[in-house]
Amino acid sequence: MKQWRPVSCLFCLLLSKVLALSCFSCESQFSWSHCRKTSKTCKPEYKCGKVYINIDGKENFQKDCLPPEWCLKENHYDCRDHLPKNSTVCDIHCCDDDNDCNAGAVRQISGILQLTCVLLSVL
Repeated sequence: MKQWRPVSCLFCLLLSKVLALSCFSCESQFSWSHCRKTSKTCKPEYKCGKVYINIDGKENFQKDCLPPEWCLKENHYDCRDHLPKNSTVCDIHCCDDDNDCNAGAVRQISGILQLTCVLLSVL
């Protein structure tokens, strides 16, 4: 009878949920540090990222949720294809973690789930 306890506890721990990805969403014409940091919840398939654009010497710094195709290196996505021809620089950087360039997803176990696991292990 006691054999089911470790299995049920392991099952409870595996039921953690992933919160929606929260990224900074901002734009500045001066620098990354001037980019106002407002959080935004992304669609499930999107990633956090930043985009730098320079058109005829006018710079633009953006952080936002980016579609997955912008982040695939094998696609060699070129954002200049979607900008005026006079854009001299367009650089896209998708984030791998919180410290890279933007916020990230957080794994979390609910309090009710933790309580259930404790009760199952005690009983």
